[in-house]
Amino acid sequence: MPKPIIVAITELNKVLKLTAIFHAVFESLPVFLVADLVFFLVRLPWWLALLPWLGSLWWCLRKNLAKASLTAVEQRSPRLHEVLRTAADNADKENVVVNALQQDVLGRLRYVMVSDFIKFRKLTRLTVLCAVLVFAVLFSSALGWYVIDAPALAHDVSVLAKARFYPSARLDIPPPPVDDSAIYGNKTILEIGTKELKLQITPLASDLNLDKIKPPEEHQFKEGLPSQIRASQESGFEENIPREQQEIVKAYFSQIVKG
Repeated sequence: MPKPIIVAITELNKVLKLTAIFHAVFESLPVFLVADLVFFLVRLPWWLALLPWLGSLWWCLRKNLAKASLTAVEQRSPRLHEVLRTAADNADKENVVVNALQQDVLGRLRYVMVSDFIKFRKLTRLTVLCAVLVFAVLFSSALGWYVIDAPALAHDVSVLAKARFYPSARLDIPPPPVDDSAIYGNKTILEIGTKELKLQITPLASDLNLDKIKPPEEHQFKEGLPSQIRASQESGFEENIPREQQEIVKAYFSQIVKG
């Protein structure tokens, strides 16, 4: 079973490292928000802001973890000045003086709080700064503000470069995509009112009225064949038939009448 002083110092080192990580994340957050705002104003993807944020996070972690030592604890708690490091250096030794020193350090460690290692003033300033940056990002996004259109600028530069160095080449470069969704406005539902609207369709005057249908009327038709049938020539009879054939046609119709 490890000695109590070793367990206490191990737990103290864990608290120091966790506090250093917490401060590093909080200190690097403004870098991410500033980069996000800058990339938005130049029409670049927001995830590019992760690159400077990761670099800032690595630098803050390295700086804070280097300061997370027993010396920092002694600076925060003057009652542990010099005795904490001395007890840690002699944690594996056993004698009357060392044991008395370790017991004394364990007693003084009871007064050390985790809040002693948190920089509240610095965190407050960072919180206010992050709130301002978040508001700026949301405000710019809502209004669609931007300084320059970096993708369009890069496209124009590439076209000019090709035209400069390859004047005889045909520039078949498609234009950059245009985001025209903003010109149509936002799709919203227009609420005219909350009262129920009743509609009644009136049939037209030409429509059938099924309530006014009459039964069919009866008609008397004459039965039997006509007593006499006569045939007469048209007015243009002689004009349309050649003169030499008119006699033949007249004889043909005379035979029909006689029959």
